[in-house]
Amino acid sequence: MKTLLKNYKLIIVLLLMVSLPSCSNDDDPELTVSELLSNKWFAETIEDVSTTPSTIEILDSCTQKSYYNFLIDGTLLTNIYTLDGDNNCVASGTDAYNYILSADGKQIVAQDEDSIATQILVIDAISTTNLTIYNTSTPNSKINFKR
Repeated sequence: MKTLLKNYKLIIVLLLMVSLPSCSNDDDPELTVSELLSNKWFAETIEDVSTTPSTIEILDSCTQKSYYNFLIDGTLLTNIYTLDGDNNCVASGTDAYNYILSADGKQIVAQDEDSIATQILVIDAISTTNLTIYNTSTPNSKINFKR
């Protein structure tokens, strides 16, 4: 009788253990493209996809200071850094754009504050740490950014 009672308790304990919900990162909701995009992204490489195989240019430390900062309110701030003739790292100054992310999360339409210039950027890849985009006017040059 004792053995039967022990087996019965063991079965109940096992059933309780199996029935408990498991905790997993898979239960966390995935971030939307809009949520992933809303951040300051620093340029890292430019990939020329017009060649086979494609060629990747690793940007110098000055140019890697260049950034696109996508704000949640639909503002895009950019600042491009380059080396001048004396090898000094200089910023172009911050430019502001209004942007709209397409419903499918694959394109960004950015217009300067004066509504003169419009750029269409295609999101080639995006994650929590990497962003790859290209401008439709220069589709063979993909810019890779890191957070």
